[in-house]
Amino acid sequence: MDLIVLQLPGITGDSTSKVAPKSIELTSVSHGVTMPMSDTSPGGSSAKTPTGVSRHSDVTLSRIYDSSSPDLHVACAKGNIYPKATIRFYANDDVGNTAEVYNVELENVLISSVQLSGNAGGKPTEQIALNFTKITWTYTKRSTGSPMTAKGKAVAGFDIGKNKAV
Repeated sequence: MDLIVLQLPGITGDSTSKVAPKSIELTSVSHGVTMPMSDTSPGGSSAKTPTGVSRHSDVTLSRIYDSSSPDLHVACAKGNIYPKATIRFYANDDVGNTAEVYNVELENVLISSVQLSGNAGGKPTEQIALNFTKITWTYTKRSTGSPMTAKGKAVAGFDIGKNKAV
């Protein structure tokens, strides 16, 4: 991806991008979903079966420290809950046009961790973990030419509290 940003209400980032000004720029995003297996299946069989309850990891964001970093630390320390956070992934075409190709929308978001790291000679970086109760993934298929026109969307979501797709 050419640009990944986080948009979080009330926290202004340093992005100067035309498509996402004042957003919080990211260098990477990670999130996992697992479906655990039970030790036994109904009827006493030794075959393992899915438990039926998925587990979602926190969404982990990596970034270079900037002016939004102090606010992110305080939000974590205070336990602020945000109604929504959006992570947007953008790609550039051959002539520099930028278009969103993927986004992840989180609801009832808690900044569960902020970790600062750095060393001499480099810029400080941080890892931010976001906990949430609902997630929606949206992929926008784009043409390969210039400009990258939308060719359709794929959308899926999951409500963790209800343990069901939405």
